[in-house]
Amino acid sequence: MEIENLGRAGFESYSFGSTIFFFNNEKNKTSFADQDITKKTWWLCAKGHPIHNSFNNLEKKPYCPFCAKDTIKEYNDLPHKEIRDQIIANWEKNADRQQRRADAQMYSSFTIEENRDLIKDLVEENNQFADIRSKLLDPIPTKQDRYEKKVDRTNSAVKRFAKHLDNTKLLWYSRNLDILAEMQFLGAFSLADLWHTVVVWYRVTNKDEVNKLKEDLGEAPNYISAIVFPNKNKEPYSVVYPTFKSDAELRDLALSSSAFDHKFLEIKKQQKIIMLEFNQVENNADFLNNDEFGSKEWQTKNKIPIDTIQQRFAYIRQFLCGLSQNRLAYYLDDKGITIDQKGVKYWEEKETDEPSFVKNHLDDVVSVFAELSYALLHTPMRLDLERQFKDMPYQDISIEQVKMLIEDFLLYGTEDSCRYDIPALIKQTTEFSKSKADLLWEQAKVKHIIQIKEDPVPTKEVSENPSYISLWIDILLNKTEEEVVEDLNDFYGKGEDLKKEVFFLWHTINTKYDQEKQNEGIKPPFN
Repeated sequence: MEIENLGRAGFESYSFGSTIFFFNNEKNKTSFADQDITKKTWWLCAKGHPIHNSFNNLEKKPYCPFCAKDTIKEYNDLPHKEIRDQIIANWEKNADRQQRRADAQMYSSFTIEENRDLIKDLVEENNQFADIRSKLLDPIPTKQDRYEKKVDRTNSAVKRFAKHLDNTKLLWYSRNLDILAEMQFLGAFSLADLWHTVVVWYRVTNKDEVNKLKEDLGEAPNYISAIVFPNKNKEPYSVVYPTFKSDAELRDLALSSSAFDHKFLEIKKQQKIIMLEFNQVENNADFLNNDEFGSKEWQTKNKIPIDTIQQRFAYIRQFLCGLSQNRLAYYLDDKGITIDQKGVKYWEEKETDEPSFVKNHLDDVVSVFAELSYALLHTPMRLDLERQFKDMPYQDISIEQVKMLIEDFLLYGTEDSCRYDIPALIKQTTEFSKSKADLLWEQAKVKHIIQIKEDPVPTKEVSENPSYISLWIDILLNKTEEEVVEDLNDFYGKGEDLKKEVFFLWHTINTKYDQEKQNEGIKPPFN
């Protein structure tokens, strides 16, 4: 290091590039050459500020902290200070917006139980958060928890008809449930006297069932099980009868919607009948009131009004779930809600801004509706997503996604307020008679029901990309108890059970990994 004589008595000067420091010989009573370069001694900067530091440290960071503060103060006093403050404010605002978006995605994803289980398992297996980070490239195995579809088959006619279906294979059974749900959706319009009489038939093929029918009905080439949804009666009825039609004839009839075997079906020939083979029912709900299809026989007399929450409640119950008021009361009783048929009727007919089922039982009502409409809605919802995201791999819709659709549709009714597209079978069979202003006002009155507008990340994607888990644990580690409780109230509304689950998850993570907190948030580009 070059020593310069700058005329300061009692000081040796040292140049660190363009920065000059003076070593105080008098204070240290010796020359710098005799000093330990790692030991702190007294220096002066070119402006006379005293600095207590070692030669090594000054060589690494050759600046005076006092001069640096003055420079920042002078910088802050420059005319562009307002621009600088605006940049910082925008940076913080954008950072906050990005954080809230990440929060929304995380809390939305936590509505899926399997996602919470993935995190619980990882936290239990790893004593340090760093161990989880090291596994970001390894897929995490998920628990195989297939959702068991529910289709209400308590109606005696539906129960008898379903009995003769061939459910010998799991895949067939699952598909049969979907078709049964769609069959009941179509039949509900007939029973409400909004459409023609609907008949669905099925050639019995199950050998055990055929043998029983031979004993009861005598020998015949084939046996047909049919269900009739009359357009003027209150209840459907089922019929099982022998037929002398050949397999080829029945295959041809399966491709037509024209009625046959009127006598066995107890229907009049002059009646307008839509008669469908059971497997042909699939996807036919999209034809109802579909202008592109252009067939008058698929036009209902009227569409269902859904101007109010009460009307949407009744539509979901009757058409999407295929439930009577009495049957819905039964399912709600399983959720701990004491109510009977009269109570459900009161919910549907009492006009009030905040119906009691929204105020007190929204989560349980949505849960029942989603469970009983899942078989009907999961396929059209999946097809809508595949049309929208063409590169998305095949993945079935979860029960949680159906709950989101049902809740949004029940509360608001319009697609612009829903997290998922409303399926065509709903849009084509319902109508608003209110003005847009009326609808907006109704939506405003239920705005206290908080929605999570970010789509949840499916469990399969989380398991294949564990960086989601790392991000979510990191977010939870940087939230205080007050913050997470406030978030839970905002994102989950009255969902107390879900709040408890996520709060326990937050507590578990913070108890185990609190000492490893490092993330201090997104900093602005300058202080």
